Amino acid sequence: MRDHDHERGEAEAPEAAQPEEAAAPEEPTAEQAGTEALARALKGSFRVLKWGMIVLLAVYLGKGVFYVQPQEVRFKLRFGRVVTSWGEKVLKPGTIHIQWPWEEVQTVSTAEQVLEAGEEFYTDWRKAVLSKKQSLDVREDGYLLTGDANIVHMRLNVRYRARGDAEGAQSYLFAVGKENVEEILRRLLLSATTKVVSSMQVMDVLKREGLFSAITDELAERLADFERQAGAPLGIELIAVEAIEGEKEKNPTEPYAVRDAFYEAQNAGSRKDQLVEEGKLQANALLQDARGKASEAVAGAQGYRDRLVNMAQADAEALQKLLPVYGRSAAEADILRDTFYQRIVTDALRKAQGVFVLYQTPQGAQRELRLILGSKPRPPKVVTPETPPAP
Repeated sequence: MRDHDHERGEAEAPEAAQPEEAAAPEEPTAEQAGTEALARALKGSFRVLKWGMIVLLAVYLGKGVFYVQPQEVRFKLRFGRVVTSWGEKVLKPGTIHIQWPWEEVQTVSTAEQVLEAGEEFYTDWRKAVLSKKQSLDVREDGYLLTGDANIVHMRLNVRYRARGDAEGAQSYLFAVGKENVEEILRRLLLSATTKVVSSMQVMDVLKREGLFSAITDELAERLADFERQAGAPLGIELIAVEAIEGEKEKNPTEPYAVRDAFYEAQNAGSRKDQLVEEGKLQANALLQDARGKASEAVAGAQGYRDRLVNMAQADAEALQKLLPVYGRSAAEADILRDTFYQRIVTDALRKAQGVFVLYQTPQGAQRELRLILGSKPRPPKVVTPETPPAP
């Protein structure tokens, strides 16, 4: 009985455990399902946000870190004020810097720039040909007056660059501004050109002898005066003023309407210069010839003087030797006197062509006039030019 009950209990045990294994799981409530979905969504959103922030950070670092290129300088502005970067206010070429979101970067190009003044002093010759203009219209035509009251046309430009130092670049970018710099430089260029051309002759202007170097110097002086009066630099560095070279027309040039007359005047001036030069050469030749003849005359006179001095010295020495003879005897003195007298008279008569000799006779005696004629002079030799042979 006990065994039977034991077996029955073992048989009922599995039957009692069977309902627990076969029981179905409980379904989650709507609140639990919403919470799980929200958790999964938030987890995905945070993952997307994280990657988005990484991408934004990479993009910012790519744009925020900048490199200063050659031929430029930069400034960092924070709320409108220039701030330093790595201890420098002006960011030099070849350096790397970081721009934060609340900062702004301004760039100044230090490359060479060209400002043209192509129409202020110029008139297009093609328009002049088509319109057959015979005079200039001050409202339309540009021209320059030279120092000798002539008219020329000219096109020119100025090469310059912005300064790269902190003071100059900051003044160029913020205080003055690029547009104002160009306008101021243009006005200074026009006034400097007008002054230089008005102080030169037209031929010197057309030949361009020192023209553009003089304009460059004058422009530099006017720029320095402007900066001194303004109390601040313009922020530029001048390089040179040059002509704008054309393909068919020279620069500077004379007005088209009077070009023929100008060339005639130029040729006349050249002919005048040539004649003046020939006259100078001829005058120099005459002066050289006159100097040569004067030197010959002076040399001949000096030689003649030397001969006379030598003769006088010789005569003085001879007389000095004869002086004792004169002192010893009056008869010997008379003989010597007559001898010298005859020698001198004979020499004088030999050189003379005709001589009148009037002897002094004793008182009451008849006076005699003797005429002594020399030999007949020889006629001058006439040199006849040789006749060239007949062809």
